[in-house]
Amino acid sequence: MAEQQADILRKIHETEHKAEQALRKAQVEAQSMREQARAKAEEIIKARENELADRRRMKRERELEAIEKEAQALLSEAREQAERMTRLRRLEIDHVADRLLEQLLHSGVLRIR
Repeated sequence: MAEQQADILRKIHETEHKAEQALRKAQVEAQSMREQARAKAEEIIKARENELADRRRMKRERELEAIEKEAQALLSEAREQAERMTRLRRLEIDHVADRLLEQLLHSGVLRIR
C-alpha cells in the first residue's frame, strides 16, 4: 500500500511537473504572439502614417500646382496689360510729339530747310 501511495504521489508530481512545463510553454508562446501582434500593429500603423503623409504631400502638390497656375495666369494678364499700356502710351507720345512739332512749325520757332 505504501508503494501504491508512493506511485500515486510520483504520478501526481509528474503530472504537476508536466502541467507547469505546459504552462511555461503556453506563457512563452503567448508572449511571442503578443510581440508578433504588436510588431504587426506597428507595421500597419507605420504604413497608414506613410499613406497619410503621401496623401497630404499629393494634396499640397495639387494645391501648389493650382497656385502656380493662378500665378502664371495673373502674370500673363499683367504682361498683356503692360503691353497694352505701353502701346497706348507710345501712341499718346507720338500724338503729343506730332502736336508739339506742329506748334513749333506754326510758331516759327522751328523751320524746315
